[in-house]
Amino acid sequence: MTTPPAIETRDLRRVYRRGPSEVRAIDGVTLRVETGELVAVVGRSGSGKTTLLDLVGCLLRPTSGEIWIVGRPVSGLGDGGLAAIRREQIGFIFQEFNLVSTLTALENVLLPRRYAPGRDGRRDRERAMTLLEEVGLAARARHRPGELSGGEQQRVAIARALINDPAIILADEPTGELDSETSAALVAMLRRLNREDGRTLLIVTHEPDVAAIADRVVRLSDGRIAEEGRTVQV
Repeated sequence: MTTPPAIETRDLRRVYRRGPSEVRAIDGVTLRVETGELVAVVGRSGSGKTTLLDLVGCLLRPTSGEIWIVGRPVSGLGDGGLAAIRREQIGFIFQEFNLVSTLTALENVLLPRRYAPGRDGRRDRERAMTLLEEVGLAARARHRPGELSGGEQQRVAIARALINDPAIILADEPTGELDSETSAALVAMLRRLNREDGRTLLIVTHEPDVAAIADRVVRLSDGRIAEEGRTVQV
């Protein structure tokens, strides 16, 4: 039996109206990301990179076009169905970490489990601690975000993205707020998630070092795919 692609879009569009004018943030994007593939999306600011990630991540509904996640059509799903896809199939890593400042690192990692079926408090806590150990932060589990460096916060965010064991990781400028040394360590971690764990990664980036680890690079311009290949100018 053929394995379906992890992500597939066909003729995807997202249009915003600003008064009498129309902004085509995503304009006819057809994209296929195979299971276990690492794809980087590059392009200038305003080219549609983050909008594409939000559409694929079921955070935003398309104006038209189709999206499949692990072979399942999602464009016509209601809010509950989209939430289930996000919870079961997708982990998110954001540029600004999006950690809750009043919660500890451990509590932040556990957040996605609050809404997951089959919750088991003890087992979930053990898994969260295992993930923090894997990202080198077991000793910081009870620290709040304000007590952590930027690199540590991003590692907490990665552990949080993995807590539901998703098949797909979507990362939006994951190294954007980090210094070069911390960024290099994070890039190595993303590579391991793909190469060793077999997870599918779709990464929005403007960093050549991040794009360099990708199997394929897609460059967006004005909401369209302008170029695609193993090496694309970032």
